Amino acid sequence: MESGSPLPTATQKASIDQILKAGWYLLELINEILDLALIESGRLSLSLEPMPLDDVMLESQAMIEPQAQKKRHPHEFSSSRNPLLC
Repeated sequence: MESGSPLPTATQKASIDQILKAGWYLLELINEILDLALIESGRLSLSLEPMPLDDVMLESQAMIEPQAQKKRHPHEFSSSRNPLLC
């Protein structure tokens, strides 16, 4: 549809982009559900490993920041290296 003839109008292009984005999001959700099913069935083993808290916080921020900005609720995370937070 996106590259067909005739080319889509701007409104159609925006709708196509939204459909594609939703499709990729749905695929990601399905993959996460399948991963959870593997864990619950015991076919996927997990191991506990130490991990720097800064890395966890930065990854968490990267995951929620786009959603927060869409809702106009920006969040700020400070590094654990900040002496005021230790």
